[in-house]
Amino acid sequence: MPTLAFLAALAVLNPTSGLERGEYVVAFEPHHVTGPFAGTETCPVCTFPSNPAVMVWVRDESDRNLRALAETLEHRVETSNRRLQGTDRLVAFLVFLESPENDQARLTRLASEAGLHSVSLALISPSSPAVTSFEINLGKSVRTTTLVYREAVVQSNFVNLAPAEFGRFESAIDEALGK
Repeated sequence: MPTLAFLAALAVLNPTSGLERGEYVVAFEPHHVTGPFAGTETCPVCTFPSNPAVMVWVRDESDRNLRALAETLEHRVETSNRRLQGTDRLVAFLVFLESPENDQARLTRLASEAGLHSVSLALISPSSPAVTSFEINLGKSVRTTTLVYREAVVQSNFVNLAPAEFGRFESAIDEALGK
């Protein structure tokens, strides 16, 4: 039988966060800082209820990893949407949990450095009911929670997605796109 110390160490090394495959994403209204909905509190789920989508919840991640992820998403959205229309179009959002480090200036800088036009960067309070509804783990071992979904149903969940895992991540996007 595993010891309590072993289970605690395992939880830090392999933390869980976010809705699981088959669960439904819910409506919420983050404050969009950049992207197509800048300056609004547009609900991404309500606006794109049927589209394939990627939603990255950011608690505490390095600018380098965020930029790599944002650039990858921007490229996927732009290239996929050249040939897709309507509800087949891919949408992507990075939702930052507000903190002294995660503010409008950081999001604006990141969007500029990564050349983002199609990917929205938004802020939300860690005390928002959406954080609970999406089952976002606010523990220090969780830096990001990435959900890939279509028709509001989660297809994949990645916790602390690193550039080395982008191949698996892009395969999950392909699945959501029906490829």
